[in-house]
Formats: sequence, C-alpha cells, structure tokens
Amino acid sequence: MSQLDTVAFSHSRYIKVLRDLIAGESKPVDTLIIAHDDYAMIKAIVDAMPDGLIAVLPIRQAEWEGNLKEVIACAIDSQINDILIAGHSSGLEILSPELLRKESQNFGRETSLPNYNRLLSGACKTGLANRKSRQHFADQISQLVDCHELGEQMCNDDFRLQAIFYVKNSGVFLLHDFRDGVFAPIWKQN
Repeated sequence: MSQLDTVAFSHSRYIKVLRDLIAGESKPVDTLIIAHDDYAMIKAIVDAMPDGLIAVLPIRQAEWEGNLKEVIACAIDSQINDILIAGHSSGLEILSPELLRKESQNFGRETSLPNYNRLLSGACKTGLANRKSRQHFADQISQLVDCHELGEQMCNDDFRLQAIFYVKNSGVFLLHDFRDGVFAPIWKQN
C-alpha cells in the first residue's frame, strides 16, 4: 500500500471497479482518466489521448469528495503514474433560485422586452453555473493536491497528475494549473 492515507480501499465501490479495470488488461495501464460521468466528454478525451493503454473511471463529480483520494492512492499502488482528472460544468448542481435571482439583478434591470429578459436570465444561469462549477472543481483539486502524501508523490519525476475542466455549453476543455489556480483553454470539442 502506498504512503497515501491508509484508507480502507475495499469500502469504495470505485476501488473495486478500478481494480477490475486493471485486472482485465493484459498489459499495465499507462493512464487513468477519472472523469465526471458524461459520455460525450469522456469520448472526446479518450480520442485526444496519445497511444497507450488507458483506463477510464467515470465518477459523478458530486461523489469525488469521498472517493477521489482513495482512487488515486489505489492507482498509485497499481503503478499507474499518469492520472488525468476531468471535471465538468454540469458537475455541480447547487444553484438556488434565490442565488439566480440575485445574480441576474447584477446584469441590469428588467426591460420591456420579455424575450431579451429570458435570454439574459438564461445567460446568467449558465454563466453562474459554469463559474460555480469551475471554482468547486478547483477547490476539489486543491484539496487533493494539498494532501501531503500526494504532494510527495508529485515530486517523483515518473508521476504526473493533470486536471482539465469541460465547459459543456461551449465544448471547450480548460487545463487547470493547480499550482497557480489558472484555467487555460486547450481544445474545443467538435
């Protein structure tokens, strides 16, 4: 077992799925992709990956808090040294009607054009959801990277952890640099 917290791996259903994925391969897995469970996003990521044996573990982003650290520890124990974590703009669904009303007021007051008001309200909701989801994803990755043992593993030249974020309404993938908290576009899904 790695130096990452000695958690009870067998208690997580995702650990069992990961172990089954690894055991089902005839060669060692090169890359583990842990992604929010959106098939179109996962397919775009896999299609963009370089050659090599890839294992994909879809986990709803809302379930990452209790599972992500365990899954990564298990992957490291299984000699997987390249891990990609993919968040999603729909991965966080906590927007209250009050928050949406408050945010939409920041865009200006109501106009006499009802269609424009609906458009503005929709844009506000989408923009707010994207910002909140992106910030939540950054917080999740920050908590993971701040784990002392994982930080030590990241100093190993053979280990690589990357984080990307998919903005569904635009099809854009953003690379998240967790060292400085910046998101930068890397490609757009066709």
